[in-house]
Amino acid sequence: MARAIVNLSFLQFFSERFNTELLPNFSTIVQKFGNKSLFDQEVERHRVDFTKLSDKQAWRRIQRTFHSRPFEDAGIQRIVRWKELGIEWNISWENTYELTAFGEQYACLLQIVLTHVAGVDLCLLPTSINLTIENSSDSGYHAIPLPSNKGRIWRIQVPHSKSYTTAPPDYLPSILTTVTHLLFENSILPQHQFILVWKKNFEEAFQLGIFLGNSYEEIYKHFIPQKAFNEDLRKKTIVPLQNMKFRLWASKELGWISPPGPTYSKEGAQIALQKRYEKSSQAIKLTLPKLLKSSEILQSIQSLKDDGWLDWQIMLALANITLNYRLNIEGLDPLKNRSIYQTRMLEDFEKDESETAINVPLGEYTKENIIAYFHMNMLASVRALELEHHQRTPDIPAIKRFLKERYKYFEDDIPHKDPFRFTLKKPLTKKTKKITKRPSKNAVRKSVNILRNK
Repeated sequence: MARAIVNLSFLQFFSERFNTELLPNFSTIVQKFGNKSLFDQEVERHRVDFTKLSDKQAWRRIQRTFHSRPFEDAGIQRIVRWKELGIEWNISWENTYELTAFGEQYACLLQIVLTHVAGVDLCLLPTSINLTIENSSDSGYHAIPLPSNKGRIWRIQVPHSKSYTTAPPDYLPSILTTVTHLLFENSILPQHQFILVWKKNFEEAFQLGIFLGNSYEEIYKHFIPQKAFNEDLRKKTIVPLQNMKFRLWASKELGWISPPGPTYSKEGAQIALQKRYEKSSQAIKLTLPKLLKSSEILQSIQSLKDDGWLDWQIMLALANITLNYRLNIEGLDPLKNRSIYQTRMLEDFEKDESETAINVPLGEYTKENIIAYFHMNMLASVRALELEHHQRTPDIPAIKRFLKERYKYFEDDIPHKDPFRFTLKKPLTKKTKKITKRPSKNAVRKSVNILRNK
C-alpha cells in the first residue's frame, strides 16, 4: 500500500509540472487509499527534489527512476513497453475495455515467460519486438508475423467478448505457443538445442504459473467493471511529453546476456580469419588489381576503413559481389535454387579465379553494394559458428550487434599484408603532389669526391 501511495504521489507531482489537467482526478483516488498525510508528504518531497531541475533534467531523472513512461495507459491507443533480455518489447492496442483486459494479460504472460528465461543463454538477438493486438473477424486467435529487416513485427488477433467457464480461456495455450515462437525466432541457437533448453527449464514452470487459477483477463474484469472503465478519463487524456523519448532500461537480473558466445574462442577466430583472407584473395585474384585502379572504388574502400571496417570484411564483400554476379549471369537464382547456389558459391571460393571468368562491371562495386553483401555474409558467418537464424526476413542490425558484442566480429583480426596497399588516406592533387627522385649511385660518388677534395 505504501509503495502504491509513493508512486501515486509522484504522478501527482508529475501532473503539477507537466500536465495540470490531470490534477482533479487525484483527490478522488487518494481518498480510496485513506492515507492522505503520507501522500501529501511524498508529494512535497518530490517538489523539493525536482525544484532546481530543468524539464530536461527532470525527464532524465524520471527515466532513471521508472521502467516506463508515466500515463502511458492514457490516450486512444494503449501502449505497454519494457526492456528485458536485451529486447525492447512494445505491445499496443486500441484502448477499449475488452482489448485492455486481453492486452494486459498478454503482457503479463510474456513477462512471466521472460522471467523464467532470465539467466539462461538462448543466444537472443538484441532488438525490438512490436505486437499490435486487435479484434479478429472470426472466433479464432491468430498470430501473424509481418516482414521486417529491423526488429520483429506481429499482429495478434483475438476474438470478441465471450463467456468463460471456470476453465482458462481456450486461447491461452495459443498465446504461450506464440510467446515460445517469438523467443525461438529471436534466438540463434540451433533448433534442437533451443528445444532441449526450453523443455528443461521452462515448460512445467510456465504451465503452473499461467494456468493455475483464474486468468488475468477474468480477474481484471471482476475488479474493473466495464462501466467504471468507460467512465474514467483514460481515452480523453493525452500522454504528456510525447515528443520526448523515454529510454527504457532493464534490471541487471533481466538484462541481455552478452559475454562471448557459446562457440567463440580466440584460437578458432584466428583460424577462421586466416581462411577468410586466403579464400577471398584467391576468389578475386585477378579482379582485385582492376578494382584498385578505380578512384571511386578506392574512395569507397577508404571510406569503409575510416568507418572501422577490417580488411577481411571488405575482401569478403568484394568476393561475394564478384561470385554472385557471375552465378546470376549463369541463371542461378538463390531464391529458386538455394542449395545449388550455395554449393557453387562454396566451390568458387575454394579455387583461384580463372582468366576466362566473366568480367564484372566496376559499377557493381559501390559502397552500398559492399555493405549489402557484407550483411549477407554475416548470415553465413552465423552458420559457420554452428548457430542458426530462424527469421524469414533477417534482422540485420540485431545480428550485426550480436556478432559484434559476442563474437568480436568487428575487433578480431590477424597480421596480414594490406590487400589495398594502393589506397590513399588523402590522395594528393596535381598541384600538391610532390615527386622525390632518388639520387643515382654516380651522383653520390661525385658528392663524396668533392667533399674529400675540400
